Amino acid sequence: MRSTWLFLFLITIFVCTAFAQEQAIETGVREAFLVSREKKVDVTNKQTSQSTKNDNRNKKNTGNTNFSVPKNNVSTIGLGYTIYMRTNNDECVSVDPTRHFRSGDSIRITFEPNIDCFIYIFYVENNGEPELLFPDRKLNDGNNKALSHVPFEIPSSDNPSPELCWFNFSGEASNQQLYVVATRKPISEVPRGKDLDLYSQEHRTAWKPSKVFWLQLKQKADEPITLSKSNNYGQNQSKIEKVSIGRRLSLLTNAPRPSIIQVSNSPTSDLLVARIELIQD
Repeated sequence: MRSTWLFLFLITIFVCTAFAQEQAIETGVREAFLVSREKKVDVTNKQTSQSTKNDNRNKKNTGNTNFSVPKNNVSTIGLGYTIYMRTNNDECVSVDPTRHFRSGDSIRITFEPNIDCFIYIFYVENNGEPELLFPDRKLNDGNNKALSHVPFEIPSSDNPSPELCWFNFSGEASNQQLYVVATRKPISEVPRGKDLDLYSQEHRTAWKPSKVFWLQLKQKADEPITLSKSNNYGQNQSKIEKVSIGRRLSLLTNAPRPSIIQVSNSPTSDLLVARIELIQD
């Protein structure tokens, strides 16, 4: 009997230690991502020039980080995102990415990179052929350059066509995946600007990557990353985020955090791929 109690005691210690380590890693991920956000400034101080903002972005964090996560270094690529669902009164409410959606549901996704980078989004439905969803000339005139901690949304709420302001679930059950790529340099294989227009006009469809390119991208998506996930959903999109999206302003440290934060395990990596699975019942 004594040995049984000792065994149970050791198991309890192991589980508690593992949970504490997991919590520490999540805390480290958030710190590594948020360290390059702007600090809250005194509203009476109007000296907030772009050069000052850039200087702040380049400052290194001096805080302690004793976790098995990337160092607090803005050179490490990180990407945060939140899925918002439209309510009956047209409000945006954050939802758990693992939830199952139904026909008639509408969502919008906001993204926040922690470095200046280029964003590409590929769409796959039911393991079919992948196609390029973003950049798109109808969104931001095809410009896919993203700035550090300046949030943006897909689709855009500013679209003049209300039906294009949301991803709308319809039809039969499906498994849809978004591959969101944050990269320091433009992907040479993906056409840009007028070349993207010409491809769409010629093929009457969105640009589709080659099998070799797609295999490489999926392999990159399978590489280990560190992740922090919120457990708090059902919140309305904040006014701070809405203003930052509309005016293309950097989020400050006190702004709400993304629901999901992914940080590359390699500080020298040029590319991070976040895979978002959207299940429709």
